[in-house]
Amino acid sequence: MESVNKRIFSRWQLILFFMLIPSLLPDSLYQFSIITDATAIVRYLLLIYLVLNIFYKQRRFSSILWLILISLITQVISTYYNPTGDLGEFLKSCLKIMETCLLFDWGVKKNSKEFIKTLLFILELEIYINLITIIVFPGGMYSSGAYSTNYFMGYDNTHIRWQLPALGISCIYSYVNYRKISIRTIILYIVVLLSNVLVFAATPIIATIGFGLGLIYLSMKSKRGYQRGIKIFSMKTALLFGIVGSILLIGSTSNSSIISFFINIFHKSPTLSGRTIIWQNTLALIYQKPLLGYGYELPDVVSLKLVKTIGFGTNPHNYYLQLLYQGGIILGILVILIYLIIDKKLSNYKNSTVSSIFGIWFLIIAIMGTTEPQDGIYLQIAWVLAYNIEFILDETLRDLYKKKRRKLVWN
Repeated sequence: MESVNKRIFSRWQLILFFMLIPSLLPDSLYQFSIITDATAIVRYLLLIYLVLNIFYKQRRFSSILWLILISLITQVISTYYNPTGDLGEFLKSCLKIMETCLLFDWGVKKNSKEFIKTLLFILELEIYINLITIIVFPGGMYSSGAYSTNYFMGYDNTHIRWQLPALGISCIYSYVNYRKISIRTIILYIVVLLSNVLVFAATPIIATIGFGLGLIYLSMKSKRGYQRGIKIFSMKTALLFGIVGSILLIGSTSNSSIISFFINIFHKSPTLSGRTIIWQNTLALIYQKPLLGYGYELPDVVSLKLVKTIGFGTNPHNYYLQLLYQGGIILGILVILIYLIIDKKLSNYKNSTVSSIFGIWFLIIAIMGTTEPQDGIYLQIAWVLAYNIEFILDETLRDLYKKKRRKLVWN
């Protein structure tokens, strides 16, 4: 008789599956109000359970959770003082964000192996279904607002927001369990790359290729989960690239060589699909409220302010401009602190390949962040997972890196 340990899915993984699904619901399912209402109720119930669990178990509220909470409170204050802010909608969003962050923090600490395995299964399933819809419906499954090329995971340019976490988590799972990149991860990478090439989305293609190149470099420097040589992938690298890259790109919108690259390769307009205009208008608005920004506003309100029309300029199209626009300098400082405390945590395991995978993950987010906001829950769960690296590494690797041994005895 087959034992429980040998089953494909344990009872605990099935429970995790239903706990995670509401946070990972693909965009296409948000078209059905009955599904969104049901998942919202489940998420509020989970939030209550997770908060009570913290008090009952007397668990410590980690630094990363405190900083995420404070950053949300900062935006609540900004929204409250902005006449065009929508405080009610943002408070709902805050509750859902904290539910997901608490769930990931709780799940990784309780049983990281099964939590990561279940999380990866859900993301893989969505990505494979998404590829099928791209092939079957090349012109898109449905229209939403100003966008018609929507598939199972939503608008074609946004698929990478969950594809990247899937790739990062798959690589981490591979190295923790097998000390190398698995065939499963390679297949997932091929599916992600093929999906993005088929819809020909510029940012996702660049991100996917960049992740692959980073992984190839990392594989050359690693052996059995232990990394040797120069460590170029870190949170500080991602932070520096994101800030400097944004300054150079936004500040050089008149530089024909930079703009021409995107125009020629990805057939973009001279304004990078309106981004140069959006950046200029966003900067003008930030100068008016530099300390706290404008908080949360409905997409149509933002679009009217940035491009004088509805549907095409729903965000500043840059991560750091988005931070300054929504929460001003205060929110920008809080996010920098988040990156620095995660970097400090990862530095305790700097010889671990898993630590560098997180570095690649955040570097690609930074690259995408120069032209897209990348400020959704997919970023916040990456923060939570990276901060909890000691729970993700197995005991053998954790003890090895914590002791900072100079050499690994290969078995």
